[in-house]
Amino acid sequence: MRLATLLCLGLSCVGLQAQSFSALPDVDLPAVPSGPGLLFGSADVAGLQARRSDPLYSADYQSVKGLVDSKLGSISSNLGDDLLSKLAKGAAALEQLGEIPASGPHASYRDAAVAAILAMGSRSPTSLFGGGNLVPDKDAGMLNSMAEAYDLLRATGVSAGSDSALRAKLENWAQAFANDGFLPFRNNNLSLKSGCAMVSTALAMPGHALAQGWLDEGQDFINGALSGRASQTGWYREGPHYINYVLNNLISTALHVKNRTGVDWFPSLLPFARFAIDTRQPDGSQAPFEEGVSNTFPHHTLLSAFAGQAIQAEMAWAYENGSGDLGNYDVAQLHRLTAFVLRDAAVSSVPPSGSPTRFIGGDAHVHVLRSGWDSQAQQATMVTAQDYSSLALITSRHNTQNPLDLVIAGAGETLLPTSGGGPQVTLSSHRDYYLEPSSRNLVLVEGSAPFVTSAAAISSRDRLDSQSAPWQGHELLDFATTSVQGYGNADSVERSLGMVDNSYFIVADAVFDVQVLPVAQAWHGRGTFSQGASGPDLVQASWSHNASVLDLWSVGNLPLASQVASGYRALSWGQEETAHDLQVQAQGIEPHFLTVLQPRASTAGSLQVTRLTASGVLGLQVDSAASQDLIGFAPQASSFQLGGLAANARLVLLRLQSGLPAGFALIAGDALSWQGQTLLSADQPVSLSLTLGTGKLQAQVSRDQASTLYSLRFQNLPGFDMSHDFEATFAGQLLGASQFAKQGNELVLSGLSGGGSLFIESTGPASTGNTGNSGNSANTGNSSNSGNTGNVGNTGNTGNTGNVGNTGSGNVGSNASSSSSSGGSGGGSCAVQSGPSSQSLLGLLLLFVAAAVARRSRED
Repeated sequence: MRLATLLCLGLSCVGLQAQSFSALPDVDLPAVPSGPGLLFGSADVAGLQARRSDPLYSADYQSVKGLVDSKLGSISSNLGDDLLSKLAKGAAALEQLGEIPASGPHASYRDAAVAAILAMGSRSPTSLFGGGNLVPDKDAGMLNSMAEAYDLLRATGVSAGSDSALRAKLENWAQAFANDGFLPFRNNNLSLKSGCAMVSTALAMPGHALAQGWLDEGQDFINGALSGRASQTGWYREGPHYINYVLNNLISTALHVKNRTGVDWFPSLLPFARFAIDTRQPDGSQAPFEEGVSNTFPHHTLLSAFAGQAIQAEMAWAYENGSGDLGNYDVAQLHRLTAFVLRDAAVSSVPPSGSPTRFIGGDAHVHVLRSGWDSQAQQATMVTAQDYSSLALITSRHNTQNPLDLVIAGAGETLLPTSGGGPQVTLSSHRDYYLEPSSRNLVLVEGSAPFVTSAAAISSRDRLDSQSAPWQGHELLDFATTSVQGYGNADSVERSLGMVDNSYFIVADAVFDVQVLPVAQAWHGRGTFSQGASGPDLVQASWSHNASVLDLWSVGNLPLASQVASGYRALSWGQEETAHDLQVQAQGIEPHFLTVLQPRASTAGSLQVTRLTASGVLGLQVDSAASQDLIGFAPQASSFQLGGLAANARLVLLRLQSGLPAGFALIAGDALSWQGQTLLSADQPVSLSLTLGTGKLQAQVSRDQASTLYSLRFQNLPGFDMSHDFEATFAGQLLGASQFAKQGNELVLSGLSGGGSLFIESTGPASTGNTGNSGNSANTGNSSNSGNTGNVGNTGNTGNTGNVGNTGSGNVGSNASSSSSSGGSGGGSCAVQSGPSSQSLLGLLLLFVAAAVARRSRED
């Protein structure tokens, strides 16, 4: 590892984990080429010429040509270096494509490109003592464009004198980066972008005496910044805004590296694309967590690198269904030309497969609860990213005090945005406001929230993704919990986020400490604010934005107060909105809150939410047109009674339809009952979500369920005829008799491990010892079994052919009431008869043989 990389890593990798970004493969300086090849080469010209008239590409091409042609007559230093670098790149590309200016002072686009580069100013490095005029983040993009332009001018007949002047200009800029006094220590987006520009310049002029130094130091800058700011999860620690900014250079330089050296950096960039898709908002944008403003990931210029991979079609879909606002990806670069060259419009557009809800671990701790991939989807995204530093001395920092931050979208809008970094980020007039923890949607302890630099301080659990089966919808509860240790002066703070029935969200917050602390939930909706009937028992509020509404209800274990203040929001560059910020406040020992948030169209009806009062638990009743939900939250996972609902759990949700349970969810619990009838019991705490149908259920057990074995018992389930046999599948495996059985009126699962989907379904009326007799349901009511009185559907049961072990009527050997056992295959029941005889023993043997044959035929 080079010395500069060691310096970078040593200065800033606070709390980094094994998931830190791996170094990009080393690049060696290639031989001096005879023709262009950084952006495209001579072999690509014919295909690009055909694209000029292709409707799928012509808009990008016409944009580039129109820009260049509009400035041909005025190329001078007055245009500024940013525009001149774009003109140089665009004019050089037009020269390679065989275009000739229609008019103007330049006889060729080659001459225009040369004039543009030579009109640009010079650069000098800054030092620790001041001076210098290099602006790394902006100048890096310009140098990238100059390098591409110089390479595209190769073999076009540039005079020796002009070539010497061009090389001197690029050398001046590259050396300013190489000699800058701050870049080796920044280890952030500035050094990464600078490193890209240096690598591209070295590859554009590999014969230059200083090229090897630019190449080596450039790679140091890139790898140092990626190691310090990125991880294999795709999270970039300065926020999605800054990975967008970094890719402004990194995509281009990766292309240059591959084209000139054959070394492929693109696979290393794949996690960024995966993260961008998994966390995208319904409008296609990236939420401005940590820093910056919302923008769109540049899938269109990156997707061509992943031919043959499933994500390529997802990237095409994501870009086509996005807002089109690339934001700072376009800064100081002519990316319409890059897109013209790189974009593959023939790639099929396919939405992401699998569940829309996504969980991202590592140093990001991102939970994305999403109802679908369409623009009207409901979505809540929570992030508790590990900070790379706790430095808060300067307002230009990109590390932010925002654990447990939350963004909610629905009804076609972002309705609960986080503050991001302001409309001009580091240059925003209200910069201090945007950086305050109170400007984000999180828990405030004593008015603030901490930086979290230790990975060990953050943990996530209870992750549930309720997924539908072919025969039944099941989206009752998607859920996740994140805990942060050392949250200011509190021992820890936990936030649980849930999406109920793809309709509304619940947020359960708990602060753990033995001292009295002032605590608040900070909420920042968009649009017109109104507060409902709020008091110490319940806070109600709404924000209306365009044709959408966000409703909020919050309760606490301590008396609540609410405070409203003016604030700001910036959801796109240069545009600032005024906002109304709400704090729901409480003070005491271990305050906790239970909140319901409903995003909806303004024409849709609001939920009816009321507080349920009970000891030791926060309760809410949520009524909609179709159902009634009872929600209880007890942070210490204790037994509680909430009206007719009783549970031993941290959080429970019971859905009622027509007064009967239609589904329920249990978080870190082992018991649930309704109106005195047990629905579920477990031998250890479990987190699951369950939906009931007629004779069938579907459940999702948390992926975070411990690998130790556990058991579940279901009983008193509405719609379940316990005279039937049932079959169970868990985590894709059909459960045998040792793991699933019907015991009386209970369905018992044992020896389960971990999480997964659970399906239980009736296979028809049970046959107790009577193979082939579908009406003989567990011999219910047989006192002497003479004529099988009480056998539903079997009058007399005389001479049942196929009833293995039963001779004629009377069930030989049954001299007492028959009982049922779980020994039958597939979880069915078989008769256990007292007073054994030789005939009954033979019958039992034949019964087990028949059961085994039946089970084998089902498995086949």
